[in-house]
Amino acid sequence: MRQYFPPGVLTLLLSPMAEEEQLLLLPHLRRRGYPVIVVSPSPVPLLIPPEATRREDRLARRLMNLDRRRRIAEVWKEAPTVDWTDYWALGQLVALLRHPSRRGGAS
Repeated sequence: MRQYFPPGVLTLLLSPMAEEEQLLLLPHLRRRGYPVIVVSPSPVPLLIPPEATRREDRLARRLMNLDRRRRIAEVWKEAPTVDWTDYWALGQLVALLRHPSRRGGAS
């Protein structure tokens, strides 16, 4: 990365954090002088739509969300993380990053 960006450049990492190996990238970037913010879109709404109301679907969604919360907590140990659970517009994400005290539709 130093070939293209000087150290100290804020790096946005867009990842659903679905695999444990992705966590290895965060300390690697930090050690090289790149502060990182993780934007993590959740795959859960795509796998089990919110309108699915069967008991099994609700249970599966709840288990997936609990596992995701655990992963997001692990990622937070390495870098600030935006848990993008609803697919709101990118403009709202930018507003959230500019003014974190205003939630702007984020969940």
